[in-house]
Amino acid sequence: MRRNTERRSYETPFPKNGQVKRLVTSTLLLLFQFYVPSLNTQYAEAILISPPSSSTDFRQLASLLVETFDAPRETPDADNKIASKLEMIQWNLVEKSLTEQYTYNQYVSTTRKMRGKKYAIFVAKEYIEPCKDNDFRASYNVVGMVEMGMTVGPLVAEDEDDGSSLKQVILKPRATIGVLCVKSNFQEKGIGKSLMDKCEYVSSQVWNETRLFAEVEPSNWKALKFFRRNEYQSASSAMNANDESCLDEIVRNATVARRRKVETRPHIVLEKKLCNIEMNS
Repeated sequence: MRRNTERRSYETPFPKNGQVKRLVTSTLLLLFQFYVPSLNTQYAEAILISPPSSSTDFRQLASLLVETFDAPRETPDADNKIASKLEMIQWNLVEKSLTEQYTYNQYVSTTRKMRGKKYAIFVAKEYIEPCKDNDFRASYNVVGMVEMGMTVGPLVAEDEDDGSSLKQVILKPRATIGVLCVKSNFQEKGIGKSLMDKCEYVSSQVWNETRLFAEVEPSNWKALKFFRRNEYQSASSAMNANDESCLDEIVRNATVARRRKVETRPHIVLEKKLCNIEMNS
């Protein structure tokens, strides 16, 4: 039964006119900002999970996304090695900076447009101690991020009034994790799990959603393994739990931007039911 609580939208701060305009109250900021100790004991630093709070955060977020999804990869194929090196040179000289600026502009613009709606971005930031390199001032570097919003897709509507187990599939907005990534040298430390937990908490406790979805490209087997390890199942399994002959993956075409070009790619839809979600501070 859905709780009778006040519905609140979550607003992410974004830079405007060279300054940071904070869109959340101090109460909400305390609610959504917390530290995650590193799971690897050789790392003494803490990781801060929070909305982007400055232009620097958005710049580093854009750099992380570009490195994860847009940067060319060297090929082991000897026949294509020269072409691969030429592509890498062109990328580093021209394309990388243009793509980072494009991604930065897109996220700042989207954050402004989605103010007051069900949309959220969180970043994981590594604490950097004061030293000569940063003018002896403490700072944070973005090492992970997650983006969540509402997308229209099939949902299972169960009729609880007649007591039957008949499931009806309807189209309606649903809370969805669209992007989640962590820097390669910070993976396997629990950062991705902390970002995912943050989304589950906001979906359940703030947006009053009972389920959270994730959309993953079929070729991204690491992401598929990560979500399934954390109790996300194929949406088709939830819709056809009583029909073993209908267990094909539900695939949805989603729009993505790759190297400043917008294209449509298939994504596998995963789902998790949310219950008893709590946020540890």
